[in-house]
Amino acid sequence: MEIIGGIIVFTLMLVLSGIKVVKDYNQLVVFRFGKFAYSRGAGIHLVLPLIDQAELVDTRLVTFSLPLLDEMTMDHVPVKVSAVCIFQIYDAQKRILKVDNLNEALEELVQTSLRTVISQHDLKHLISDRGRVSFLLKSRLDKQTREWGVKLHTLEIKEIKIAKNIKKALLRAKQQKEESVDFLKPASHNLQIEESDKLSYLS
Repeated sequence: MEIIGGIIVFTLMLVLSGIKVVKDYNQLVVFRFGKFAYSRGAGIHLVLPLIDQAELVDTRLVTFSLPLLDEMTMDHVPVKVSAVCIFQIYDAQKRILKVDNLNEALEELVQTSLRTVISQHDLKHLISDRGRVSFLLKSRLDKQTREWGVKLHTLEIKEIKIAKNIKKALLRAKQQKEESVDFLKPASHNLQIEESDKLSYLS
């Protein structure tokens, strides 16, 4: 009798272990004998104990900030750049099958693409047209992340820092350029007057 009772209790526990409650923000991915079987949304689902392996995937928005990275612009100016990324898993099957550590893989991908995009722009455009640069960065990553079942909602350059000595050098170069333009203006004006006088004399 005790054996029968033990079997009943074991069977009941086995059945209960196969009941999975999935919340609204999760997706259930089920593997059967090591192969993908199906995925399910919110609700109560029954999986086969000892046969099925179930994993929950969180589909809520995730935000992470990329720390300041040392980069070099197209005009060879060293800068420190940081970025912010907001993403969401939309396909739990792809997320499980395509990538192991999503956060680590995404961070590496953002870093690599950020270096490439920064190296293709000079400092002036990087600062004045940051929105366009961020758009190009996001466009580069969209195709790859969608293969992972991930949608990028936001990927923006957050901060651009320039070393103080570099900033001073750029300001000096700008001032020298402005001074040279101001110096040439009177000479250009005098040349125009001389040409005008010559034309008046000839007429």
